[in-house]
Amino acid sequence: MDIDVLPQISVKSLEKAVDTVLISNSFQGGLSPYGVVKVQFAKPKQTSTTQRWKITLQLGANVSIPTKLEFSRRSEKIVYSQGIPGPEVLNHYRMVPFAAKYYGPEVMVVQKLRAIASPSRNAVRDLFDLDHLLHTLSVDPRPLYNVVGAEVVEQASDKVKQFSYEEFKRQVRPFLIDSLTELYRNEDQFELLKENVEKSLIGMLP
Repeated sequence: MDIDVLPQISVKSLEKAVDTVLISNSFQGGLSPYGVVKVQFAKPKQTSTTQRWKITLQLGANVSIPTKLEFSRRSEKIVYSQGIPGPEVLNHYRMVPFAAKYYGPEVMVVQKLRAIASPSRNAVRDLFDLDHLLHTLSVDPRPLYNVVGAEVVEQASDKVKQFSYEEFKRQVRPFLIDSLTELYRNEDQFELLKENVEKSLIGMLP
C-alpha cells in the first residue's frame, strides 16, 4: 500500500503512529478471520522523503505473505476526494462502510502519465491503470495537457510503444479477475489496449 502524506507530518510522529497500529491487538485481531496468526514487520527506510515498512503476515508454521506499507512526501499540497468505498468492495473484503480520502480519476491520470514518462520506471501496470482511467472511467485527458505539458505526454506516448506482452503477462495478468485474465490471454487484446492509450495521448497534443 502506497500513501502520500504532507511534509508537515514528522518522520518520528508517523513512525510512532504506524508502529502503534501494527502491534495493537485490535489490528492483529482484525486479521484473524482471514487466517493471519501473526504480524511481523521491519522498517528498512525512515527518511524525510519515504518511510517504508516491510510486513509479513504469518498464516501458519510455513506459510507467510510478504507485503509493504510506504508513505511518501511528494508535495506541499495533496488534492484529494473523499467518499465511501462501493458496496461490492466492502462485501468482497467483509468490511463495514468507512470514509476514506483518495485521489480522483483526473489526478490519477496525471500521476500515471508522469509515471509512464519517467525514464527510471518501467511498470506495465501503469499502462493498464491509465487505460482503465481513460476508457472505463471515461476521463478526458485533454484538459490535463496544461498540467503535465508536452514533454511528459510525448515521453509517455513513446514508452507505451515499448511495453511488451511478456511484461504484461508477468506483471499484471496474474493479478486480474478471472474475466480480465481470459480477455488478456490473447496478445491482440493487449496490443489494442496500447493502441487505444496511444491514441488518447496523441489527442492531448495541440
